[in-house]
This record gives sequence, structure tokens and C-alpha cells, in this order.
Amino acid sequence: MDEKNYTHKIVMFDVNSAKRVAYFESEENLDKAFLNACQMPIPLFGDDEGTTFNLNNIVQMNSVEEIKE
Repeated sequence: MDEKNYTHKIVMFDVNSAKRVAYFESEENLDKAFLNACQMPIPLFGDDEGTTFNLNNIVQMNSVEEIKE
């Protein structure tokens, strides 16, 4: 995965202690993903890489990190 196309990332850990990383091309895309997840019966969100995450399975979510080149 080439991080240079993305500006923000979130590192998370799921119920199986697996590390999950969501990448976003802008802070606006990140905000929209979480807003949409909060409005759904099952809180799913997708990142700009095309990965879908179920927030019900996430036990730890670190702060948003800005990716700097």
C-alpha cells in the first residue's frame, strides 16, 4: 500500500486483536465516512482504499493521524 496518495489514517484494533488501518484522501472524506456510519443500523464505514469496517467489531481506535510526506 502506498501511503503517498492519502492524507489521513486511523489505526484500529478489532475483537481478535488484529490491527486495522483506514486511509483517507482528505479530512472531509473521513468525516463523511463516520457521519454515514452513525446513521446506519449497522455502523459500517469504508475508507478511500475500498476497505469496509464494522465499528461493532472495533475495540480500540487511535486518534486520526495526518500522513506527511
